[in-house]
Amino acid sequence: MKIFCTGLSRTGTTSICEGFRALGLRACHFPFAIFGQPEKIGEQQFKPQLSRGLRARWQLHRELKALRCHDPLRILEQNDAFSDLPVPLYFERFEQQYPDAKFIHTTRPVTDWISSMRWLLDRGRYEKNWTVGELADEMHFSVYGCTEFDEIQLTKAWSRHENRVHDYFASRSDKLLVLDISRGDLSFDKIAPFLEMSVPSEPFPSSNAKN
Repeated sequence: MKIFCTGLSRTGTTSICEGFRALGLRACHFPFAIFGQPEKIGEQQFKPQLSRGLRARWQLHRELKALRCHDPLRILEQNDAFSDLPVPLYFERFEQQYPDAKFIHTTRPVTDWISSMRWLLDRGRYEKNWTVGELADEMHFSVYGCTEFDEIQLTKAWSRHENRVHDYFASRSDKLLVLDISRGDLSFDKIAPFLEMSVPSEPFPSSNAKN
């Protein structure tokens, strides 16, 4: 069984990955290699969407070349659970490829999410030394419609993704667990039974709070 978290960044995706590991699952957070090689999972080949100068195009080429050292199919084969970008881009494909897979959608109120995304895109990714670069910009644009903080585009992206997930699983609700992190839903009491696993006695891990 594969497990995919369809939640966007800043919805508890790092914490849920650690929760998966606490349950004894092999979990992969931020499987970035999939984004640069989507044809490996049956999606259209990657094509840049952003305009850039010669130097930036050269940098993008270097990043893509380096990324091809990592095989998305091996990443999918060697892990049980996956969270964070680019999983939200491809969850329909994963559901088709893994009919027995289960999906967990982490979410939070849009105003809270926008506030956290402001921190992430303005300075958080640099403070935390998270992935930045031309390819990361391409991924953010694919998901959010922007590469820097833009409240209008991010609000549209949040609504678009929420509707997409709920519409897709409307007729297969048994495959989807929705967790609102603002309500304390990120817990073993909710996740373990959905995965048909025992509830651990330890508290659920919490990581990557913006403060």
